[in-house]
Amino acid sequence: MKKSAVLIVSLYVTTQLIACTMIPVQIPPNPAAQPTSTETLSRQAVSTRPTPTDSSTPTPSPTRAANPVLTQPVRTPPARVITELADESPAESAPCDRAAPGRPIDITIPDNSIFHPGQPFTKTWRLQNIGTCTWNPEYVFVWFSGERFDALGINPLAHPVAPGQNVDISIDMRAPDTAGVHQSNWKISSPSGQLFGLGPNGDAPIWVRIVVVEPDTPAPVLSLTPASTPVVYISGQAGLGVDESLDVDMNLTSTGENADLLFSLNGNGLHQLAPQNGSLIGGFGPGQPTLPDCQPASLQGGVVNLDTVAVGDYACIRTNLGLPGWIHLVDLNLLDHRLTLEILVWSTP
Repeated sequence: MKKSAVLIVSLYVTTQLIACTMIPVQIPPNPAAQPTSTETLSRQAVSTRPTPTDSSTPTPSPTRAANPVLTQPVRTPPARVITELADESPAESAPCDRAAPGRPIDITIPDNSIFHPGQPFTKTWRLQNIGTCTWNPEYVFVWFSGERFDALGINPLAHPVAPGQNVDISIDMRAPDTAGVHQSNWKISSPSGQLFGLGPNGDAPIWVRIVVVEPDTPAPVLSLTPASTPVVYISGQAGLGVDESLDVDMNLTSTGENADLLFSLNGNGLHQLAPQNGSLIGGFGPGQPTLPDCQPASLQGGVVNLDTVAVGDYACIRTNLGLPGWIHLVDLNLLDHRLTLEILVWSTP
């Protein structure tokens, strides 16, 4: 009996202890109850992340405050910006003083006009300002070389000429007393005394060329053999794709009235080169021609079939400004339909 009573008491005590131990797990915490400071810190650490705008947010620890991602804005270093700008190559600026032929350049007295000895005339050129500086009255049109034709050697411009504008320059002249071919070369002088003319480098003169004959004497047959080595107006290499045109005088791809040669495919897929705007072209052949070889009589305005021309051949040309020269067939790519030419133009007509 005593053993049974002891056993019952032991079971009771064990049951109560188990019940006391299970209470925190089985019974959820009262939401209204105030947790201890230890419980508050534990719950905040596990379930609460402070926001920057929360005034109750505790002060971040020194470790978090030192993190640059959270406390410092991302900025581009000024030194790097300056370095990158300094490394960029500046755009090449256009020259201050540069002239180009007007359209047309010869308003009066085209090349090889016929005059009697001592006959007066007025030559007028049309020029375009393609530089960046305005030609004011301090710019003067000056005699450069050749024969002066009794003209004033220094002729101030009548009015300012802004970049992109044209100007007509007229000079009173007199034909020489001797028969023959005569030429006078001119340039423009800047206020600093720098001379410039035509061409990509601005070093080709602006000229007038006349033929003087005795009265009642037939006009002579002109010879283009120069008295000295002819001046090269422009030279270089040019590339053209299908339906692209070349301004030979400036060695630039161009359209409209500036174009001298058009590269294209005809209806049969053959490559052809066609003169434009009054320019002329001679037959292709081996050997580099000279200025006397490229006389106007040997030129024509017809289309040239390039598929019948050998790579390396030359042809004489006369540009739409009346300048003589030659073109050299460097390459004709039949797959890409690309034409590569070497060109040379003389400044003496």
